[in-house]
Amino acid sequence: MDLKNTLWNSCTHSHTKMALFMSCLVLLIPSLVFLFISATNGEETMMIISVCVTAAIIMITGAVYAVGRFTALKWQVSNLLFAVAESGFYFTGTANQDSYFSAAWEEITGYSVKPEKNGFATVTIRFATPADCGSFGKNNSLKMVKIENVETLTSVLESKGIKQFETA
Repeated sequence: MDLKNTLWNSCTHSHTKMALFMSCLVLLIPSLVFLFISATNGEETMMIISVCVTAAIIMITGAVYAVGRFTALKWQVSNLLFAVAESGFYFTGTANQDSYFSAAWEEITGYSVKPEKNGFATVTIRFATPADCGSFGKNNSLKMVKIENVETLTSVLESKGIKQFETA
């Protein structure tokens, strides 16, 4: 995707999904070590406790993965690049920009803006019909988390006839 001719572009600055997932994995390592030590010492009570703790951490890791995959948390990663051009709206990964999602202006029904700290904002764009966003699945809306230069984005959206809707 060529960013030179875009009217606006920004990369998300959120690391929430990755931080949650990594903290679960970091907790998993000591619980496995504790399980191994209790199993080699022959302490049955300690082994039962360590199995329960390890199983709980594995379930929590799975839950964090599922929540991150199927909710709005999937947008809170640091490798998404969003852009608007004359032809419409685009988003792609920062590493592989040959594969991207695009929506023409007539496919977008509205947007909302939620200001955040440090000049960032979360912008949600709604589509007229569910859009196939590749690995992000079919979505009625797309959430851009912790993005910069929201004023430029909103002016471009307004110039294309896309109206801001109220957030709940």
